[in-house]
Amino acid sequence: MQRPKKGGRLLELGTGAGVGTAWLLDGMDQESELITVDISAEYQQAAREAFAGDKRLEMVNCDAAKFLERQSTESFDLVFADAMPGKFFWLDEALALVKGGGFYVVDDLLPQENWPADHAPKVERLIEKLISLVNFRSVPLAWSSGIIFSFGSNFWFPEKALEDMRNFCGCAWTKKPPLFESKHNRRPFPMLSQLGPIVWSIRNS
Repeated sequence: MQRPKKGGRLLELGTGAGVGTAWLLDGMDQESELITVDISAEYQQAAREAFAGDKRLEMVNCDAAKFLERQSTESFDLVFADAMPGKFFWLDEALALVKGGGFYVVDDLLPQENWPADHAPKVERLIEKLISLVNFRSVPLAWSSGIIFSFGSNFWFPEKALEDMRNFCGCAWTKKPPLFESKHNRRPFPMLSQLGPIVWSIRNS
């Protein structure tokens, strides 16, 4: 679609077993850097083994909230929040780390069978907050587990590219919760690997 940005700095909150890490790395060039944070050394070990030797990757074993507390504002080109901190709390702190031309990505926004009874209202509040931001433009996608891309105010993304992304993901926009409507069945989570190059592609002028 467009040439990837070179030498970007990316942050993943919530390494888990490394599924999200894999699609982020897939969209990065050799000059880019990914820091991935998880409180569980046991979960993160699988990712350490899978990506051993990839010099673009730094793994940090600590609480994501504590990590966010130590970071400088506007220090990352992309923040992917896949943990409670930086998503359902410490959201403002995570958003503050995004550079003016960067973006914030969050997933797991479509209903799932394993959600606790009180989780759906938290998701609705998160979605409403993201689409109400004045310094970001948020694009909900009914794809995989449900994703929102929030583009920084200085990020230039052509309308045609946004429409292509929506069509690729088979989704439509609605203004009231649930904010996601899909034309197709939800696609399996590993399909995110195909989204890496789309996520990390911007216009080089």
